[in-house]
Amino acid sequence: MLEKNIEIVKKELEKLCDENKFNEILKYCAELEDQLASTQQDNDSLLLMIYGYRIFSYSSLNDIDSVQKYAKKALELKPNTGKDYANLGNAKLVLGKYEAALVDFTKAIELIPNDANMYRNCAYIKSVLGKNEEAIVDYSKAIELLPNCLEFYFNRGVINFDLCKYEEAIIDFDKVIELDPNNANAYSNRGLAKVSCDKYEQVEELIFEENVEGVLGLLSRLVINRYVEAIADYSKAIELDSNNLYFYENRGIAYLGLSEYENALSDFNKLLELDPNNIKAYYNRYVAYVGLEQYEFAKQDLLKLLELSPNDSENIKKLLQSLNKKKKTNLWSRLFGKK
Repeated sequence: MLEKNIEIVKKELEKLCDENKFNEILKYCAELEDQLASTQQDNDSLLLMIYGYRIFSYSSLNDIDSVQKYAKKALELKPNTGKDYANLGNAKLVLGKYEAALVDFTKAIELIPNDANMYRNCAYIKSVLGKNEEAIVDYSKAIELLPNCLEFYFNRGVINFDLCKYEEAIIDFDKVIELDPNNANAYSNRGLAKVSCDKYEQVEELIFEENVEGVLGLLSRLVINRYVEAIADYSKAIELDSNNLYFYENRGIAYLGLSEYENALSDFNKLLELDPNNIKAYYNRYVAYVGLEQYEFAKQDLLKLLELSPNDSENIKKLLQSLNKKKKTNLWSRLFGKK
């Protein structure tokens, strides 16, 4: 009876998943298991599906012990279909058996080659295993099958960034923003890719002409434009999520790159308001204060760094010594009118 209605059961479970009714899913799964036990039916495919929904629900409810329990139960069953291998792969993934899970998802792709999520799963595992180039291939195949899934573009963009393929990462985050104009993380990541980008093809002609001044001028303009574009992206991210401290950090660093120290200072102040013990924020604010020649404030931030990061005291003390020299030089310049 259950075998004949397996597709109906699946649709009902999917509906509950869409509605995030995890406790109802678990109750339904328990009823299905009781029916299987009472009829003494041997149906590994149905059990694998049930355990898959249990794992998903327990994971959503942060019940890790139950997740592991049913993942281990799933390993005792024999897969027959593509979905069986997918459910078994998910169970192994939960248990951290990445290589074994990859084998199952690869088998699932052989049996159901047009399932974008199977390629997504393979891509995720390959990225965890450090096989980023292969992960890119799988995400690209997933995108080919499901071209409007922003998750695929976002994840591929992150990997492209990690591979220093910044132009490709920008294209991916462009697509994410096209699909979801309110995705704050996509704006932030695109900003990071822009300031990291070092692909300046326009410089090549000037180099061959030995136009050194032209090269330096063009590089300067390209760098400035990238920082300006990145700041616009960070600002949009902050507009969408004003409590994300990393957005302020990234925008503040971009302002430092443009020597806009007042703006940088404002961002690092906000960051420290959100996270009063943020070590990087104190260091970056120290840099901004030095740029503004506010050396006493810069010194206070270095002293705070000594308190927060005692293991790095040697380097911080060197910064303090350097700062004292800057203070003396600045005082001398002001007394004798030299800049």
